[in-house]
Amino acid sequence: MLYFVTVFEILMAILGIVILVAGKIPRWLMPGLRHRYDGPGIRWFGALLLLPMPLAFAIGVVLYLVSGPIERPLAAIIESGITVVVLIAALLVERRFRKPLRPPADS
Repeated sequence: MLYFVTVFEILMAILGIVILVAGKIPRWLMPGLRHRYDGPGIRWFGALLLLPMPLAFAIGVVLYLVSGPIERPLAAIIESGITVVVLIAALLVERRFRKPLRPPADS
């Protein structure tokens, strides 16, 4: 399970770098959607996608300094939890900064 989380974190980091550099989510990544993702706010989404690996490393170092070596299953649970929490936060930020392609029609 730890390797799956690590691969998922790497994919999140690559996507985060692409979003930070481009300033938008590429259309090829999300085809057929009715929203566009660009502007300075969407860079927060990219920054959040970069967060799981450094955050897990920092928490692991703190836990090691406080209580000594931690067991591998505990490390996997911590890393998985961090990844899920960061992904949920990133999706909430994404929903906040997305813009409709067409403005809604007034009645």
